Amino acid sequence: MIRFKHILLGLVLVALLPVSPSWAAMRSGHMTAALEAAPPGITPGGEAALPVTLTPDKAWHTYWINPGDTGLPTDISQAGTPGLSLIRTEWPTPQKLTYDGVVTYGYDQPVTAYVHVRAAPEVKIGSQLPYTLHIDSLVCRDSCEPVSFDLTGQLNVSAKMVPIATSAALPVDLQAPATYSREGGALRIRFSLPGNPALRARFAHPEGAYIFSEIADLIPPSAPQTLTTDPQGFSVSLPMASGTDLPALTPLVVRFADGAAVRVLAHEAVPSPAKPAAPQSDGIALAVLLAFLGGLVLNLMPCVFPVLSMKLLALTRAGHDHRLARREALIYGLGAILSFVALSVLLDVARTLGGMVGWGFQLQSPYVTAALSLLMLMVGLNLSGLFEIGGSLQAAAGAQPIGRHPYLAAFMTGVLAVMVAAPCSAPFMATATGVALARGGFASIAIFTALGLGFVAPFVALTFTLTWMPSLARLMPRPGPWMDRLRQILAVPMYLAAGWMAWVFWQQAGPAGLGLLVLGMALVAAAIIARRLPNGLRATAVIIGMALGIGSAMQTPAAPVIATTNGQVAFSQARLDALRTQGQPVLVDMTAAWCLTCKVNERVALSDMRVRSALKAQNVIYMVGDWTHRDAEITRYLTQNGRSGVPLYVYYGPAQAQPVILPQLLTPGVVLKALQAGR
Repeated sequence: MIRFKHILLGLVLVALLPVSPSWAAMRSGHMTAALEAAPPGITPGGEAALPVTLTPDKAWHTYWINPGDTGLPTDISQAGTPGLSLIRTEWPTPQKLTYDGVVTYGYDQPVTAYVHVRAAPEVKIGSQLPYTLHIDSLVCRDSCEPVSFDLTGQLNVSAKMVPIATSAALPVDLQAPATYSREGGALRIRFSLPGNPALRARFAHPEGAYIFSEIADLIPPSAPQTLTTDPQGFSVSLPMASGTDLPALTPLVVRFADGAAVRVLAHEAVPSPAKPAAPQSDGIALAVLLAFLGGLVLNLMPCVFPVLSMKLLALTRAGHDHRLARREALIYGLGAILSFVALSVLLDVARTLGGMVGWGFQLQSPYVTAALSLLMLMVGLNLSGLFEIGGSLQAAAGAQPIGRHPYLAAFMTGVLAVMVAAPCSAPFMATATGVALARGGFASIAIFTALGLGFVAPFVALTFTLTWMPSLARLMPRPGPWMDRLRQILAVPMYLAAGWMAWVFWQQAGPAGLGLLVLGMALVAAAIIARRLPNGLRATAVIIGMALGIGSAMQTPAAPVIATTNGQVAFSQARLDALRTQGQPVLVDMTAAWCLTCKVNERVALSDMRVRSALKAQNVIYMVGDWTHRDAEITRYLTQNGRSGVPLYVYYGPAQAQPVILPQLLTPGVVLKALQAGR
């Protein structure tokens, strides 16, 4: 039998329970707002999604970002919390609601929006970030009434990165491009087939699809949407009021008949003079040519400099052992080309499965950067003569072959060259790899093969030239002790490359991961240097050191931190769209910690005082996207601009001017010229 004291005890226990904002709900007029189960925490510089559920009363409805023929969009803001900023709000696909012939976009059922907030990099771990979300909405039936809510909560700041959870009700961001143009008095929007198989099937049979525009007044809600299909995708034609301005970019949501929806950022089609359509193979042929040229230029990019030392060592033998030098050059080329083809296949498979990846994606993995740190350290130790994979370089003077496995060493040098070259994207190469990722399949393999051929061609051609022209071969110095001294000098770039890769790893795994990696590298180096130790003990120490180094990647990944000095702001597509709508000039810088070309451009051009002064004088927002970690939003932006990797620099001039893509290699003059031309 339940006694009064049991009831009293229960009430006391309930009173002592902490009140969580995830249980709190507020009511205003004919709507209820609630902050659902909030994420457990946020990391310094990290992002969290706060789910807000709005529930209109039965027979009442509220509105989407674009309300349609009438109504007001729901506005959610966050203010008054130092160290926390609102970056965007994601809304589920709206319903098309018709009342007395008036078409509106909104929700007559409970709807959960996801409010994305970002913590400042300087917030302290262990602290709490209280916040208040202010919501202004309009709820309607026969009449409308404004409603407001203030939902409060707090986020715990921790070192552990929490995955950003959202809902399947949100539209899927689409990688395939969309364009729109004015044709007479109609607006024509064209959608290309995406790479994702499930979405590709829907785009091939889009009957019953409906297009929503996030920008009001672009697509008349009450107008009929005429749909046309073809082998490359489908298009939609809509009547358009005369005098309507077409924005440079607009987000669209496509809802298919089965309820699935995708979001795509469409851009205005560039008009071109009428001419016969070129065969599709012509585009691939041009991309193959550009890839070959890009591979040639890639040899001059900073990322490849460490491997040039290994190539230089091979060239020192070219004038003495002609046959071995030619074979090593060809096998080095084979290793590099097969590595490019392997990257092509991996990229194609990842994108087919729906992954958002691009050129250099492997270096977004801390396991890869940890392994490369150890590998480059061991290559440097080998070049320093502290351990030998084979015989001395001076063996070139005798009959003994160089190394026990010279051909395997040449092949692996080609593989290593591609791995180290991955952070760089050379001129010509960006367009080619963009076509490869968009086309996939055989086209991708052909383009990446051409890229590999261009990459290895200079070294292979130089080796064969030296061995086939005796007059040049005689100019090569005779083998001797100088070769070992050169080898030791060339070890320095490999040590620097190992340190650079460890710094990249630090950006990905944080201080704890870096500590384990450095410990593993130190153990490997000590075991190799300590020649007096028994071989079995040295081998065991090397294995333990490598295990520690690779295991360091299992540490909790660090949150991506984007510097906010010098007027920089973190990249956000929603914020960029809003700034462009306001006519605000923006310079977008897509970078990564592992991109040496990016770092050189930052030091040489973007940090130049003249450039900084021009940005400030013209009130240009400098927006930085950090691709060190995998970021689907940045990958989408790269794809939309025809790129598969970083660096990418895009300048948006004032008054919604057309974007201008800057060269991949920057100088202060290049940036200043772009800023001046866009005024």
